[in-house]
Amino acid sequence: MIPSIHARLRRWRRRLSRSEWLVKLLGLPHIREEQQPGPGLILIQIDGLARPQFERALREKSMPFLQHLLRDEEYNLTTFYSGQPSSTPAVQGELFYGVRTAVPSWGFRRENDEQAVTMMQSEAAAFVQEQLESRSPGLLVDGSAYSDIYTGGAQESHFCASRMGWGDMLKNVRPIKQFFILLIHAFVILRVLGLVVIELAWSVLDLIHGILSRYELLQELINIPARVGVVIAMREIQTRGAMLDIVRGVPIIHLNFLGYDEQAHRRGPSSNFAHWTLKGIDGAIKRIWRTAQRAEDREYKLWVYSDHGQEDVVPYYNENERTVQEAVAAVFDRKWEEDRRRRDRGIQLERAHLLGGRRTKRVFKKLPPPSEIDDLVVAKGPTGHIYAPTKLSATEENRLARALVKDARIPIVMAKDGGRSAKVWTEEGRFSLPEDAAKVLGEDHPLLEAVTQDLIDVVHHAWAGSFLILGWRPNAKPLSFPMENGSHAGPGKNEVQGFALLPREVSIARPPKGYIRPLELRAAAMRLRQFGAHCPIEVSEKPKPTAERTLRIMTYNVHGCVGMDGKLSLDRLVRLIRQYEPDVVALQELDVHRSRSGRIHQAQILAHELEMAFHFHPAMHLEEEQYGDAILTRLPMRLVKAAPIPSPPRVEPRGALWVELSIDGNPVQLINTHFGLGRAERIAQARHLLGPDWLGHPKCTAPAVLCGDFNSMPRSETYRILTTNLSDTRTLNGNGQHRGTFMGLWHLDYILISPDLEASTALVPCTSLARMASDHLPVIADLRLREPKVVLPPSPLELAHPQ
Repeated sequence: MIPSIHARLRRWRRRLSRSEWLVKLLGLPHIREEQQPGPGLILIQIDGLARPQFERALREKSMPFLQHLLRDEEYNLTTFYSGQPSSTPAVQGELFYGVRTAVPSWGFRRENDEQAVTMMQSEAAAFVQEQLESRSPGLLVDGSAYSDIYTGGAQESHFCASRMGWGDMLKNVRPIKQFFILLIHAFVILRVLGLVVIELAWSVLDLIHGILSRYELLQELINIPARVGVVIAMREIQTRGAMLDIVRGVPIIHLNFLGYDEQAHRRGPSSNFAHWTLKGIDGAIKRIWRTAQRAEDREYKLWVYSDHGQEDVVPYYNENERTVQEAVAAVFDRKWEEDRRRRDRGIQLERAHLLGGRRTKRVFKKLPPPSEIDDLVVAKGPTGHIYAPTKLSATEENRLARALVKDARIPIVMAKDGGRSAKVWTEEGRFSLPEDAAKVLGEDHPLLEAVTQDLIDVVHHAWAGSFLILGWRPNAKPLSFPMENGSHAGPGKNEVQGFALLPREVSIARPPKGYIRPLELRAAAMRLRQFGAHCPIEVSEKPKPTAERTLRIMTYNVHGCVGMDGKLSLDRLVRLIRQYEPDVVALQELDVHRSRSGRIHQAQILAHELEMAFHFHPAMHLEEEQYGDAILTRLPMRLVKAAPIPSPPRVEPRGALWVELSIDGNPVQLINTHFGLGRAERIAQARHLLGPDWLGHPKCTAPAVLCGDFNSMPRSETYRILTTNLSDTRTLNGNGQHRGTFMGLWHLDYILISPDLEASTALVPCTSLARMASDHLPVIADLRLREPKVVLPPSPLELAHPQ
């Protein structure tokens, strides 16, 4: 009854949802699939947030919802290696299209027309996207993309560099509908206005800080509307758009939140200004998550990652009192025009152009256009390319490289050398990669081998210059060629280390080095889209210990595989069970050939999907329909007994199932049961199971486990009878797990063990998946045999002098 009421409330909540009404007013289509819709995937990118900065945000409680995912939703935190260059165009090229080193840097000169471009220019981003699409299909086919460099094959894209602007969502909406849209979003509009006021207050502080730091006053004033546009407006529009996509059932959604990266470029990745934006991003992710949990058309997974990190840097201009373009021109004996002494501000302020449209351009009319690029040197962030006017001989190359290091004071200069190697010049001399990687990048670099190979690929890229220049300094603060305090695109320790926050069930073949890269995340997303809940697991997150064999048992009342949303879903249970990798699963309330569940054999299907053997006992028969309990396992199993237990007349009959398991040749007896609802009935059933027909039977040799749904609270008479000779795994070894198993309120499900077993861990998962899959929560315990106490014979002295 409670699940049906819960499902009815969910339906009414959806009918009153602003997102549902907005979809109707905008006339947006729902995505319908002929077959059962597969799971949806929401990929959220937090641009520029290094793993150390993310961990700091967790410690300072700036991102409480992501902390909740880690603590309560069985998410794992993994290092995400960006590749080289460590920038969004390269990462998204690898993630969306499977192409490593898609571009040699943020800015480069194209090989076909020798035109210098940056990836914020729409025409340049579209050109690269076209090259990538010719090599591989996009990850986001039939999906949507927000604030990305490429569309990834998405059917609908918004604010992407390759296709700027809002898209066509609001084009054909009539004025009356626009009025109703504003009306139903009045609270949201007020909330956004409040956020804008707070952001403007921070902007005033930022303005004062910038003036004191001798930044240009005009640029500081321009930054205020640009910052509000990127940090607040774009974030809120993205969030609302993603929520609409979820309501419509869009199969894959990718969002890129830019606020932190924008502020980190300006004030540094560890600045309070940058970390302030993380609070808003965390709240936006929380709203998207909640909408996904209520989705009607498909079940959504949410993955969060950062494409790269940022380094605290020193602007090249501040140390050298000239731009890198001017310094390189001097090395190449090229005259530098005085009116070109413009200090490049990197990609700061340029992202506001992503909003597109005439109105947006009027608001941000003072913004500089995407940066003009010199035809000799293209340098963005700590990475750049020098394009020599003519082909260089080996002698000229060596002379110019040494001059770039000595006279232009560029920390690292690289050039291609043969097939899979590169020449490197630094203040310490000339080196070769990969042999001298530790001397060039630092012996303590956490991803030395991977970064070295990718840097060699960058040097050999078709669009790379004669020289690759880097601002990375292993023993000093890195340089950034534009005017900025935070930067990325190079091989720095922080800029190459983003993070990935993924559910435990995600199937990723992790290399032993402890990180994943975009190709592996892409492969996992492609498998999810192809296989859904049946996605093959490649690597176990928790390998079984070899020194000591542990038996993991799960008991779970699955409510006929009907969840709290009223949906019948075996796939949901498969995902949940596989997430915890139990050796044995004891299930209650399973249907076999019942009309209400589609005439399927639920125990058989679950066992097949989990690759386990099973025994099923029908406690109740209704002609050919059956209803009862099952035990599933991959271990050797022998059925000992399956029989009814005492039940009063005219009530639902109950039963028990007894199997013998073999653990490394050692027998373990396991009984699964489901008690009745009446107090006297439960007491009789408890005494019966402890009697000579079950646990007291000569064949039921210890060790033994009794588990199931006892419909009894810990202070009940039934519980006291059962725990006279058996122990509750919740209370052993300080486990102290007191969370309720029915609706999260009352503890009715138990795993009880004989004295020669001990429980190392016991838990009641309460993730959103567990709360939705059934009206009960599963109970899990890790058991092991107690070591027998060795009793030594008394010594002669003890015999002579007994105490």
